[in-house]
Amino acid sequence: AAPDLTAEQLMFLRRAARKTWHFFETFVTAKENWLPPDNLQEVPAPTIASRTSPTNMGLALLANLAARDFGYLSVGALVRRTQDTLATMQRLERYRGHFYNWYDIHGLQPLLPLYVSSVDSGNLAGHLLTLGSGLREQADEKIFTPQVFVGLRDTVGALRALDRENAAMARLDAELEEAPSCLHAVFTLLERVTDQAIQIAASLASEGEELKGWADTLERNCQEQLEDMLFLAPWLALSAPDHSHRCEETLAQLNPAPTLREVAAFARSLCPSIDAVLQDLPMESAQYAKEEHAYLTELSRCLREASDHARQRLLALETLAQQSD
Repeated sequence: AAPDLTAEQLMFLRRAARKTWHFFETFVTAKENWLPPDNLQEVPAPTIASRTSPTNMGLALLANLAARDFGYLSVGALVRRTQDTLATMQRLERYRGHFYNWYDIHGLQPLLPLYVSSVDSGNLAGHLLTLGSGLREQADEKIFTPQVFVGLRDTVGALRALDRENAAMARLDAELEEAPSCLHAVFTLLERVTDQAIQIAASLASEGEELKGWADTLERNCQEQLEDMLFLAPWLALSAPDHSHRCEETLAQLNPAPTLREVAAFARSLCPSIDAVLQDLPMESAQYAKEEHAYLTELSRCLREASDHARQRLLALETLAQQSD
């Protein structure tokens, strides 16, 4: 059985996890061709080792997947980062299909002396198999999980450790503590905490590099999660008329977070019932009837858009999984 951990122990582990991911989100970027540097030397001065190995590449790919599980990364960002790293790996020179043991991450040339490590090749193979399985699992995951707010709290925690007296951070942490279950309430909260994160980042713009860096990271993380939610659930931005009672059963199905696969099927599963209501809607001159017609028309459009986006994402996930097989 898993040991019971104290709140303090859990906080320590999550803080360590968040700081570990911070290395990857900071240094595995376009500047490094989406390849992970071997290490960061902090003393006597911060210095990046601009080389990478098959083991490092595999761990960076799995770090993206783990960051999604921890709530640090949206699925959209998981797909993009995985695509970028695999695209760079396909450009690297290899020996009989095997990656060399070291590459320069800027010029992408293998480093001398050239050799292949069976250990590193085996590590990468295992990492890729795990990655493929994890990517395929995303299809049946909810488009929102409470872990997103837990992950944002970890980022707030890293920030508060540097500025313990900041009242705005304390309020934001309290906001994130209780994640609502209703998808519309989730969206409203995510909008609110994103606005707060933007204000916090602006207030700390002239502070020290580490504090400012974490504030910018929090703002970016909130915005990425909000953008990803709107990409897959654009109907959340609609305002339903107070007097709308039609399609109640359909609307109820949008309250709990659907899975990615379920969203992909909305064009077939939900849109026909809304379209049928629109056809039967009496063409009244009353303002409320016009508002309801406009709302249902826009809702149907949003659901079709979401369905299309979800199908695109399912295809992207499966394509990446096949590249990892």
